[in-house]
Amino acid sequence: MTPTAPSDRTGAPRSGTPSGVVVTALLGLGAAMLLLAAVPGVARDGEGTAASRVLLVAVLLAGLAATAWSLASLRVGRLVLPRTTVAAAFGTTAVGALGYTALQPLLLAALPGVRIPGADDYTTAALLVLTAFGVVVVTRARAVPEYAPAAGAGRRLLALAAGAAVVGALVTPGLAASAAGDYAVPHGEHGSTAAAVPEVDAAPAPAEYLDPARSGRPVPSPHTGH
Repeated sequence: MTPTAPSDRTGAPRSGTPSGVVVTALLGLGAAMLLLAAVPGVARDGEGTAASRVLLVAVLLAGLAATAWSLASLRVGRLVLPRTTVAAAFGTTAVGALGYTALQPLLLAALPGVRIPGADDYTTAALLVLTAFGVVVVTRARAVPEYAPAAGAGRRLLALAAGAAVVGALVTPGLAASAAGDYAVPHGEHGSTAAAVPEVDAAPAPAEYLDPARSGRPVPSPHTGH
């Protein structure tokens, strides 16, 4: 039999991707961006240890998997592998939380130069949890035998705009606080032809390392040479 599109109570077939699927996929895509942006930080804080290289590959694969899941869900118009996605989102968040708490010695062994959790870490965890929550809500709504009437174009557009605004509000500061954001060219310097202003020598701010023995050391400036 040829599959048919879901219909509302009037019997009219629904078309397009539901807004809940789009918003949840955008949340997953935001989490993917932050996971990929964390890769340079893992390389920096690992200081060349073998364990850090394993962790780097794991974070990279997690980011690529989240990207593939988000794009696949948008492509087919439904959330693919919902149970696996929820388990992976909560599992990744739990591993990160344990690494900074109960398993801190193992984290320091893998990443000797790791900093205390920052805005990027909290944002990644929030996006992963919100993605899992969205998957649960959308999946349960689709499991209801009698579908609710399809939302109008105006309501769908409003829901998509609100979802995109929330994702953007979370992702933007998270990316700025990540290691990748540290190496970004400051705003206003792209293609600028203004005369260079000599920088005033100043002591770099101390780093907030997770290892107390390292705390207070200055942070090397990543913008040297701009």
